[in-house]
Amino acid sequence: MKPSQSLFMVFLLPVLMVVLPALILLALATQVIKEQSQQNYQLQSNDLDTLVQMATFNV
Repeated sequence: MKPSQSLFMVFLLPVLMVVLPALILLALATQVIKEQSQQNYQLQSNDLDTLVQMATFNV
């Protein structure tokens, strides 16, 4: 085996085995946070619309 291949196996492969799953998990977590933020925004927007309707209610 060439020295460069063994260097790759010893250092880069283990790093990739840790970094790649970490990046995937980070991407998934970011997506989940984005979806939750969008849901919270929609709920707050609906609540604000309700408050505006209550404030402008005429009898």
